[in-house]
Amino acid sequence: MKLFELYNQLKSLFNLEAAEMECPEGITCYTQIFQSDIDFTSNTETSLDFEVQQTNKYIGKDAIAANKTYSEINLNQLFSNETGEETNRTFRYAIFTPGRKNKYNNCIVLLHGLNERSWDKYLTWAYFLVKKTGKPVLLFPLAFHMNRSPKSWSCPRLMSQVVALRKKKIPTVQMSTFANVAMSLRIDTDPQMFAISGIQSYFDLIKLVDALKSGQNPLFNVGCNIGLFAYSIGAVLAEIALLSNPLNLFTNEKAFLFCGGATFDKINGVSRSIMDSHAFESLKSFISCNPEINNQLTLPHYQIPLLHNAWQYFQSMINQNMHATLCETGFENLSGQIMALGLTNDLVVPGKAIAETLMHHGNTSTVEILDFPYNYSHEKPFPMENPNIAITIEPYFKKVFTKAADFLS
Repeated sequence: MKLFELYNQLKSLFNLEAAEMECPEGITCYTQIFQSDIDFTSNTETSLDFEVQQTNKYIGKDAIAANKTYSEINLNQLFSNETGEETNRTFRYAIFTPGRKNKYNNCIVLLHGLNERSWDKYLTWAYFLVKKTGKPVLLFPLAFHMNRSPKSWSCPRLMSQVVALRKKKIPTVQMSTFANVAMSLRIDTDPQMFAISGIQSYFDLIKLVDALKSGQNPLFNVGCNIGLFAYSIGAVLAEIALLSNPLNLFTNEKAFLFCGGATFDKINGVSRSIMDSHAFESLKSFISCNPEINNQLTLPHYQIPLLHNAWQYFQSMINQNMHATLCETGFENLSGQIMALGLTNDLVVPGKAIAETLMHHGNTSTVEILDFPYNYSHEKPFPMENPNIAITIEPYFKKVFTKAADFLS
């Protein structure tokens, strides 16, 4: 089956509410429920109220009347998941398997990019990895992403009204779109939510991998080996997991990093799909101050010891000069466990920045930088929605994922 046809077929089949789905060529997709143990309270709700008040004041009564449809929207409801409850705490994830075997000894966990709301582009990624490795591939959503965020955050009509108000309040803002305004507004009003969401994702990943390795998941045997395929910001989480190695869960486990792995100071997060310019400046300002997380975060007592090194590694991945000795030693110990692949024309996480990060930390991992003969971007390395270039894309798609499959096999 051609890649373009497979992409559309998997999109039409994929449903996280279904317990299982039959995919082409004998591949089966199961879904399972996950419960996050992390809780926190957020200041964002109050800040969003302030945002609306200030916006209304800024644009005046006549403009408010003109935007009556939007002025009736309750932003507290729109961002109701900010406390970490509801879909962010309890959600479903998918596992693509190479058949209906009862138990597996291996699993590849796929980690996605920043501010993503749909699994569409990852379905062919998972499918190809299953076919090439013979291992199940588990699609795991990060906190407040994918199906762990309210559906309203992905509603173009609703979010476009938020964009209109944001542009009136901040006329100089660049790249504000319906796709990125929810994240931009959250980061602008409470930038430490970036770190807190990362911490929640870190502990969720620990819980997931521990369940896989201990035989708590019915699809996997005790001692299951775990590989990570990590894209974009997911690559940072993968690096932190391998560096901190909580509970020795990632000893000798491998991670393939695609379009990710650079420290944050080498990343440009301004993108129509990720965040706008004002939010990115707020985030850079916050993280440049060597931030500490306040008491918004509530960790179960048994998890607190697992955070210390992870937090230091998180800070080192924000700025390569922070905890440099610790990070260099950590990366040196991961020799052979990481392979990274970047793209020449990636403007968000340049391939050169990935290589510089790993080389700076003394890591001897393989780093490759590729270029494709078609228009691509960080967000869409394989723009499969364009049938006119589907034939051109396919060999380069297979090249990338064959490299990943060979490394993770």
